[in-house]
Amino acid sequence: MVNDEFDWEGDAPQRRRWRDSVIYELHVKGMTQLHDRVPEELRGTYAGLATPAVTDYLRDLGVTAVELLPIHQFFSEPALAERGLVNYWGYNSLGFFAPHNAYSASAKSPGGDRGEQVREFKQMVKAFHDAGLEVILDVVYNHTAEAGPLGPTLSFRGLDDLGYYQRVDAEQVVEALAEPPADTYWDVTGCGNTVDATHTQSLRMILDSLRYWVNEMHVDGFPLRPAERADPHGPAGRHGQPPADGDRPGPAAAPREADRRAVGRLDGRLPRRRVPAAVGRVERPVPRHHARLLARPHLRRADRRHRDRRVERPVRR
Repeated sequence: MVNDEFDWEGDAPQRRRWRDSVIYELHVKGMTQLHDRVPEELRGTYAGLATPAVTDYLRDLGVTAVELLPIHQFFSEPALAERGLVNYWGYNSLGFFAPHNAYSASAKSPGGDRGEQVREFKQMVKAFHDAGLEVILDVVYNHTAEAGPLGPTLSFRGLDDLGYYQRVDAEQVVEALAEPPADTYWDVTGCGNTVDATHTQSLRMILDSLRYWVNEMHVDGFPLRPAERADPHGPAGRHGQPPADGDRPGPAAAPREADRRAVGRLDGRLPRRRVPAAVGRVERPVPRHHARLLARPHLRRADRRHRDRRVERPVRR
């Protein structure tokens, strides 16, 4: 049995406007690992971030929100582990519903392997909110720690390899391969695999994860960067046909437009690179100025008026 009760004491999202937000990006461990005003046993942990030494410093800077680099449970790549190294930044997620246990001070104490990092994370969020700071999570849903076909089988590959990871159609493989493999991962992320967000269960997992961190952990938001995401099976869909309404998560999950935004898809917004068919199209982040315009329609209209305005210049005689 697990006791997941937590008294939030009326904690609620602040919903601060973007124009009033000042966001400070930080690494959970790196922020306090060498901080002399944080108790030594709390350094590099969620509890360390919740100390007044950190919250007061951020408030003095005028910060209104913190953006935490990936805190989903992640694992080091086999190539790093073989060399005695670890993944520091955390962009190799696997447990999308669990805070990384190595960032928990309670994990170092007896019984700390029983999910105490969840309670500690909630206490950190509550402390930030009490200090008037919002909490934003940097999330990684486009690939997992299972890497390529020769990577470790830790979760999704064992559950449904064909469902969770995108493949390249055999006829799309470059002609240079005389006998293309029948089961080629579509590695557009450069990390060995690409999560197939067009598949119902993958999309549901992503949306459920986002809801979990908002509803259960009281997180305030996520930097889902708008980017065009191409489908290796063609523009029509995963099997060459548009996804039917019955193939998508139901109304209880989210509206269709919200689903597309959640996975960071903006059809036709970005230029496309010409790359070999075996690779597919490469994700390209929206320029910061364009992302701002896409997020705020009134700015987009103002930008259009400014672009169409004719500037009269004096003629030299």
